[in-house]
Amino acid sequence: MAGFTCGWKKGEQRLDEYRVEGATFSGAPHLTYSTHASIALAYSSVQWTDRIREYMLENTDARQRLMRPVNLMAALNATANGTSFSAHAGPLTQLAEHVADITPNGAIDGFTTTTVSTVEREIDSENSEGDGGVSAYELLAVKPEITQDSVLATVEHHDEALFVALDDDLGIVNDLTMALMGRQAELEAFNDEYGHPLEVAQVAQTLCGPDDSDLPQAIRDDPELRIQAKELLQQRLEAQQAQEMSNAVNRGSPFGQQGSTLQRHHEERLETIDSNLEALGIEPPSSDDMEAWKGKRQWRDDVRYDEAVDFIATYQPRLERLQQHVDSILEDTLTWLERLPFEGEAIGYDPCDQPQSQQLMDLCAFCIESVGASEKGREWLTRTFRERDTLIGTSFYNFSPTLAQALDQVALQWLIAGDPDDQGEGVEMGDLLNVGNVAVNLGTVLGYEHVQQSKVFQALAPHIRDTFEVLKQAAAGRGKPVGK
Repeated sequence: MAGFTCGWKKGEQRLDEYRVEGATFSGAPHLTYSTHASIALAYSSVQWTDRIREYMLENTDARQRLMRPVNLMAALNATANGTSFSAHAGPLTQLAEHVADITPNGAIDGFTTTTVSTVEREIDSENSEGDGGVSAYELLAVKPEITQDSVLATVEHHDEALFVALDDDLGIVNDLTMALMGRQAELEAFNDEYGHPLEVAQVAQTLCGPDDSDLPQAIRDDPELRIQAKELLQQRLEAQQAQEMSNAVNRGSPFGQQGSTLQRHHEERLETIDSNLEALGIEPPSSDDMEAWKGKRQWRDDVRYDEAVDFIATYQPRLERLQQHVDSILEDTLTWLERLPFEGEAIGYDPCDQPQSQQLMDLCAFCIESVGASEKGREWLTRTFRERDTLIGTSFYNFSPTLAQALDQVALQWLIAGDPDDQGEGVEMGDLLNVGNVAVNLGTVLGYEHVQQSKVFQALAPHIRDTFEVLKQAAAGRGKPVGK
């Protein structure tokens, strides 16, 4: 892990900051506090600026939301008897039991391969020229491997040592987005290879196979049951046709008599299929269905119908599973995105600081690209851009709801009174209110020099005006993709 840990001690108006590198805190192996102290800790991937430190000290709600409170004496007493632990804290001697990638002997198999290397690797010069060979995440260039033994070796009194679990909400969102993009890539690769043939096979089954229009909605909504139901209908029609052909061929012979072994075989076959259909709440095909199915025989022969059905049975379940994986991870990603506050300061990022603002915009652009790949994701993005109730929703406004409201007022003034610098090309109501044009609208507002001279802008607090300046820099440079 790399980043920063910030500590606050009750009764003191200061924040202590420690640079996290591997298992050290500004070079020290652990943090030391009095057992009688009530403290609060937070992890941040960026160093808090002076303005954010002041914001956290003055804003109790923000501090309580972001920083984890720990009563050290209560935590020690809770762990001393070994029967109960304080929330998010435990004895250091049990660190490996609670942290997945730390064990007495090193990382377990599931964590030996990660997106961050645990050892220095030679850089392939041919593949590292894209952006000048500089990583956007310099702190994560190498992830030191940490073992429980190496941690305990640096602590003198094990019975007085605790570990405290801190949240990294942005890290979780980043991991989920990476996982979502991985699932989407799997689905895309499958569709590239099998998508078109599968669609053709499904069209052939729909046109040439049994009529499935009367299937119950519950069956239609379940991919596996839908495939099973179609197979049963097909089997029922084939079995009935086989019985009819047998009766015609064996009419007058012992094999065609009622009660013969052959007749019982056909009847038992039909009864078994009907029983399976009934279990799914499906009526057996009618005589009209049978005649319609017979009329499609030549079509089935022309399109190699049996091969199409086998292809669907083989690949449709795989497609459904891949789609379910995408839907599941998308749901988790949206859940965590909705948990994030909609202000940059509330997660320790300073929108007045250009590098920090750009880093947060890059993360949001990464999330928007992945979430927006599905219809459900696009619907969610449309809503949050309109309501600005998440970090993604305020990303176009440098994570400042106050700045967003101010720009709304400026745009509204133009709408009502007109823009004095406009040469006959006014702002249209439809364009202004269209959520789909939010990036264009923002670019239009930022493009007018007199915005900063307006009364609305002049009434803003200095740090909001600084936020606007950073937004202009982002819109003119690397931040432009976020707005697009």
